[in-house]
Amino acid sequence: MPDENGTRIVLCCGEFDAYTSPLLDKELREAAQGHLSRVILDISQIVFADSAFLSVLITGHRTLTLILAGPLPRQLARLLATTRLDTVLHITPTLATAADYP
Repeated sequence: MPDENGTRIVLCCGEFDAYTSPLLDKELREAAQGHLSRVILDISQIVFADSAFLSVLITGHRTLTLILAGPLPRQLARLLATTRLDTVLHITPTLATAADYP
């Protein structure tokens, strides 16, 4: 989606593993280099994610204001809870609430 007011919204759908997660990593790095203040990831359509995806999220969280917009798919919610990343990452229930996140 086009950048607006220093924010980029990225729709994530499908599977995120060692093969596909580098595409998201590239997008987040470009956002950071483009001096965006934050990136909202719409993660409501992810059907599978593994540790490669989590690594991209952690890196993105370190370099950007990264907001995950749900609702969280069940598998992803379990993965984030198991790794306790749900206590570190900014997660909102919907894309609309992510837009209001500071």
